[in-house]
Amino acid sequence: MNHTFTRWTLALILGAALLATAPARAAAQQFVLAGTDDTKQSFYGAWLTLIYDEAFRRLGYDFVFQGFPAKRAAAMAESGQIDGEIQRVADYGQHHPNLVRVEESHFSMRYAAYAARPMAPLAGWRSLAGSTYRVEYRSGVTLCERALTGLVAPVRLSSVPSVPVGLRKLQRGRTDLFIDADRIVESYLAKDEFRDAGLVKVGMMEEVAFYAFLHKRHALLAPALARVLRDMKGEGLIERFRLQADSKAN
Repeated sequence: MNHTFTRWTLALILGAALLATAPARAAAQQFVLAGTDDTKQSFYGAWLTLIYDEAFRRLGYDFVFQGFPAKRAAAMAESGQIDGEIQRVADYGQHHPNLVRVEESHFSMRYAAYAARPMAPLAGWRSLAGSTYRVEYRSGVTLCERALTGLVAPVRLSSVPSVPVGLRKLQRGRTDLFIDADRIVESYLAKDEFRDAGLVKVGMMEEVAFYAFLHKRHALLAPALARVLRDMKGEGLIERFRLQADSKAN
């Protein structure tokens, strides 16, 4: 008998048996963060997806970005139905005790005012003090809600569920100003519905740093995610992702 052949045959048989009985490699756990539908569909959504796809890959997760109306996203994150919210202002957690801030901002966003016609330029939230403008913002955008409440008379302040609804009301003369993140608004102004509407930017309100917030069950993950974001910034990766998202938007 060919003993060498027999040993190789036995080795192959044993190897096949071990492979057959070994547990399959577990798929990476999904990590779901929510943001607003308008953000997800914008340049910022593309940028956020690139950033957090890579960040969570380094931490061993498959990242999922889900879009919802802002208030629904907040409720789902607060209740733990999802793993957190992809971006909110720094002090958001003061009003949402079940959420933990990732202590590294991914980027900043600029908030601007838009009108249906040119008007005297605005500069900052305080430039609206004492005005008689009818002002609107997107529901659930806490930055706008807090900045405008008390500054604009309640009878002149309103909110809408989405950017397109706000722009349509502006176009039809039902409001005087619509305020939201400039790149989100401008992504809609580039679409067929609004391209020739004549809507114009009339002032910058504020530039604000944004952070991811995780449900408290992931509190131990938040520092690790912050370190990954800092590493990515040091590598120039977040800026590279911005250019990539920008090229797609244009």
